[in-house]
Amino acid sequence: MVSSEFCLDSPSVPGCTDPTAVNYNPLATEDDGSCIDSISGCTNVAACNYDAAANVDDGSCTFPIQFYNCAGQCNLDSDGDDVCDQLEIEGCQDDTACNYDAEATDPGACFYPDPGFNCDGTSLCIEDLNDNNAIEVGDVLLVLADFGCTENCSADITGDGFVTVDDVLALLSAFGSECL
Repeated sequence: MVSSEFCLDSPSVPGCTDPTAVNYNPLATEDDGSCIDSISGCTNVAACNYDAAANVDDGSCTFPIQFYNCAGQCNLDSDGDDVCDQLEIEGCQDDTACNYDAEATDPGACFYPDPGFNCDGTSLCIEDLNDNNAIEVGDVLLVLADFGCTENCSADITGDGFVTVDDVLALLSAFGSECL
């Protein structure tokens, strides 16, 4: 004869039954004491603010800027000038040179004008019209020969496009000087 009084107890499923725990098991029917509290923080070991105790990443990880470490120091700075080797700019650092580079962090070649000229090749002695390194009678004669010129004037000392009394006076004020 078969008994109709057959009853099965639900099987017990041990695990963490705390829904706020990291290892919560929704199928667990019996708390076995294995619940792990949630600790938020940065869980990326490559981050500057890695937290070894954190088990839930909260998105707070910070990373160093390229070429720098977490302390803000260069990973490579062979010359010790606090500029990372990858960011160095070679150039002329002498502000009196024609090719001065204000952004240069490492020294490079500098170029200087020839004596008596500026960096674009213009004479520093504009009154020396015959280029003999002296302001003398030959220059006066060139201004007088060009006097009254109104365009393409070779003796325009003042730079106004004309050769007038102003140019003669400028030349006479420098008369007798040597150009270095």
